[in-house]
Amino acid sequence: MSQFKLVQTEKSYKVQENNFFMIYFVDKSFTPNKIEVAKILRKEGLNPLKVTVVNPYKKLKKRGKQNNIIEQKRYKKYFVKLKAGEKIEEENNNELV
Repeated sequence: MSQFKLVQTEKSYKVQENNFFMIYFVDKSFTPNKIEVAKILRKEGLNPLKVTVVNPYKKLKKRGKQNNIIEQKRYKKYFVKLKAGEKIEEENNNELV
């Protein structure tokens, strides 16, 4: 339930130089707050100094002549600042299916 992954974008790689890591939780319905994210990371053996939450945006979809805002379940992203020298490693699954 509390499994998280790294966000892999250009912006996320750029902020990793300053020990910030962008993560999201695999289960879209599990949206913890900052304190819960810090507790989960401490259980993983990491020491978060700061946690920032980025809420997902609503997507604009067009149906006929009207523009309707339709809310879709999206991942909430979290910026996590760790102590110097700590990293969140992405698990590589190179298994053949």
